[in-house]
Amino acid sequence: PHNIWFKEGSASAVITNWFDNYLTEIDAVTKEVTTYIAGAAPAHITSDHAGDDFYVSIEGSNYVQMFNQKNMRLTGQIPVSGSGPHGIWYGGNPDDDTAIIMTSNSLDNTVSFIDPAKKEEIMTLPAGLYPLGASVTSDGKKAYAGNCLAGSISIYELTTNSITKITPAIDGGIDPYLTDRKDPESNDNLSAPAIDKHDAVDPNTNLLVGGCPVQTPVSPDDRYVVVPGGPTVVIDTATNAVVAAFNTGKGAHGATFSEKSDGNGYYAYVTHKKENYVSVIDLPRTGLPS
Repeated sequence: PHNIWFKEGSASAVITNWFDNYLTEIDAVTKEVTTYIAGAAPAHITSDHAGDDFYVSIEGSNYVQMFNQKNMRLTGQIPVSGSGPHGIWYGGNPDDDTAIIMTSNSLDNTVSFIDPAKKEEIMTLPAGLYPLGASVTSDGKKAYAGNCLAGSISIYELTTNSITKITPAIDGGIDPYLTDRKDPESNDNLSAPAIDKHDAVDPNTNLLVGGCPVQTPVSPDDRYVVVPGGPTVVIDTATNAVVAAFNTGKGAHGATFSEKSDGNGYYAYVTHKKENYVSVIDLPRTGLPS
């Protein structure tokens, strides 16, 4: 079991089984379990805002499967140009034609964007080494990919259909598309030459992530991206700058949000694969995260 999403207005959760070929639905009330064939290595699952359809990334292939949430029937298959789609996210708003689905394609270092209304891929852009996480802002203007083996985050400007920045690693990986990585002792260049499709990337950025960033969830107010991985970093979506970094715990991996009871922003909750606690980050409407 790898990723999970609840049905709209329901006590049933649908889980992807990454090392198999099926989804599992669990009724949280009756504990009844039902399985559905999805494809080789179903990795992540997301939902449209209306709660009509699930979208499941099939990492052992090159497509996304659509399931009707009411009856879990397979209703469509959307091919992507990239190989090994892992992370998937539904962002934007169908009411103003900004709805868009993003996949991080782990096996060829790209990301794909899908028009859910047309059920077809509309573009593929480069990412860093081994992209796993995917997220899109609620207005559909920006997207983010967590590049695990590069220790970096790719940031996409969807209004111009371009990659705006790749944040380089502190440690834990080398982004092959950045040209300013040097061995601290020999001063030798550690990275591969830049390639044409990355010509929109600023190779001199000082934004630091490190570790193995995977998930890149955006806060509900679209103000911050919280990235667990090495240190857990908080990125300002307006400036693309890292505004805070926290050593939350070993194996930091996932993050989610809840609104604060006083209405002054949100809390981010970070899970750890190698700890027995959840870290909490305060994301106030005014002031810096803490």
